[in-house]
Amino acid sequence: MDDSKRLKEIREQIAEKTRIIAEAFCQRTLLASEMASLKAKLNLPIDDYHVEKNLAKQIREICTKYGLDPTKGIRLLNLLISESIALQKSVYKPLITSTTVFEESRRLEEQGSKVIHLEVGEPDFGPPQRVIDAMIKALKEGRTHYTSKYGLPELRRALAEKMSERWGASIKPNEVLITVGGRAALALALSATLKLGDSAIIIEPAWPAYKRCVESLGCRARVVQTTLENRWEPDVNEIEELIDGITKVIILNSPNNPTGKVLDRGTVESIIEVAAKHNITILSDEAYAEFSYKDRYSLLAEDCDKIVIGTFSKAWGMTGFRLGYLITSAERCAAIADLAGELYTCVPEPIQLAGLAALECFDEVNTYVAEMKKRRDLIISLLKPLPIEFREPEGAFYIFFKLRGEMRGEEFVEQMLEKQRVALTPGSSFGNYPQFVRLSFCRPEEELREGVARMREML
Repeated sequence: MDDSKRLKEIREQIAEKTRIIAEAFCQRTLLASEMASLKAKLNLPIDDYHVEKNLAKQIREICTKYGLDPTKGIRLLNLLISESIALQKSVYKPLITSTTVFEESRRLEEQGSKVIHLEVGEPDFGPPQRVIDAMIKALKEGRTHYTSKYGLPELRRALAEKMSERWGASIKPNEVLITVGGRAALALALSATLKLGDSAIIIEPAWPAYKRCVESLGCRARVVQTTLENRWEPDVNEIEELIDGITKVIILNSPNNPTGKVLDRGTVESIIEVAAKHNITILSDEAYAEFSYKDRYSLLAEDCDKIVIGTFSKAWGMTGFRLGYLITSAERCAAIADLAGELYTCVPEPIQLAGLAALECFDEVNTYVAEMKKRRDLIISLLKPLPIEFREPEGAFYIFFKLRGEMRGEEFVEQMLEKQRVALTPGSSFGNYPQFVRLSFCRPEEELREGVARMREML
């Protein structure tokens, strides 16, 4: 058979196989849709890693049989599973998040109601005066132009110096990228690290943006659940079991939102070992690093494959400035900067100059942290007599408590807002924690006391 004839034959075979794949995909989608309805009726969790693991094993065997790279098969499997997960989510009741609670609270306030905001992680103290003065000065001096996609050189140098000093690290300016808030740093870091069909490991309870961002990239989020009973400590063996050959990222958040858990150094070192063994990047979200009420620890000091993201929102009270950063290797930093430049060109110059001033305000930061610790101690004393369970947070500014009895977190949150005008966040926003509620103690003492008094009435 001549080559042209053989080429035609191969094309016909490929077309036939493609049609078979398309038909099988449609049949699989219909089955997944039926499964979604059944799981919702039976109130079963969407994820089933045992089933996934068995499927992955079979896919590897098939690929090996034909002499193909098994990771290509696993990547395809992850895409199919992600499609099934999306179908299943569509039949579940939409989650009530801190954002939806916040929006409803604002609606009530527009109607004249006074709402106590214990749902949003936004410090009430605002930025230091020097930060405000620096931004005004920048505007008056006409510092309102494009800057480098990496950020202002002087801000990158100052961040490298300050973070090196505070965490015992050795950071160079070319390893720092300035971003539009910590959320943009997260999205950029994951976009640069994950490819379609890859997987990432998330330790829950977790900020919901992690999972949403991973899934928006067409990747599979694999979850390690922690429990109140085990002090929210992750099982490192369970983390390793979820690695599937195309796992590219393990996401850490310490201090944790919503539990306030600060990971033990030994646990972090064990995770670093697992990540190194499997050639995986650790993405460490250290938004609450300054708000640590026990031994402070950062991944910045570790010699490992890492991306550390941070923000000026929390420690400096600069939520509305939308100023964040990430620190990683110079090579990866350059690749992520290219993405940032395509997405938003650069961070506004006056905002960056305000951030530069913020790095000279650690005395104020220490004052804010001391105040938040006082509020933590107060809220613990107020909540202890109530019929709830919780672990004292070691960092951040949240209490993640479990309701006793039959009431679910979403129901409690809805009733507290509707009847008591207190805004909280249900635990279901952070993973499979239907009986939990997150309370943010970012408000003044009198509001915390009044909010808990109204909770007492409801409970």
